[in-house]
Amino acid sequence: MTEIAVLVSFLIAFCVGSNDASNALSICVGSGIIKLKRAILLFGGLVFVGIMLQGSKVMKTVGKNLVDVNLSILIVSMTVSAFLIIFSNWRKLPLSTHQVIIGSLIDSAVAAGVNVNFSAFLKIVISWVISPFMAVGFSFVFYKVLEKTISKFSFFQIERILKVLLLLSGFLISYNTGANELATVLGPDNT
Repeated sequence: MTEIAVLVSFLIAFCVGSNDASNALSICVGSGIIKLKRAILLFGGLVFVGIMLQGSKVMKTVGKNLVDVNLSILIVSMTVSAFLIIFSNWRKLPLSTHQVIIGSLIDSAVAAGVNVNFSAFLKIVISWVISPFMAVGFSFVFYKVLEKTISKFSFFQIERILKVLLLLSGFLISYNTGANELATVLGPDNT
């Protein structure tokens, strides 16, 4: 059973990479700011840094505080998550790997009659509801500030600034993929 859980964890980690790596650096690669091989190396490195520096907090929440995980729950929830992510990627439907994994984990635990910490789950759901609104607000403010400041520069300076900002955003998303998404995958394995 342990070997199956490890294989399923590798499959779901592959899914996180296929889904979230494109979120992080596809614009930079597609626009020619960075080559694909370099983007893959940077993505992998920053994911590793993210999980090492901040992943333990997410792993604790998902692996210890949310559900009393056993191997059956782990295998079922990660298998369902992996196939849903693969299907959604194939159909070109965007989804949050974090939400899929948490949802599968909760549903598997409920089906197995295992204790679920619904207080911890509520905190996670609240963060899912709040974060898009915060992103909209911060994006609006950042855009307005950027619009006022860089409009004074030449076209080539603006292009250079935007390239740097795109790379920076890709780096931050890569770091977050390790700190949040991959940590969500590894959290239940860590119990």
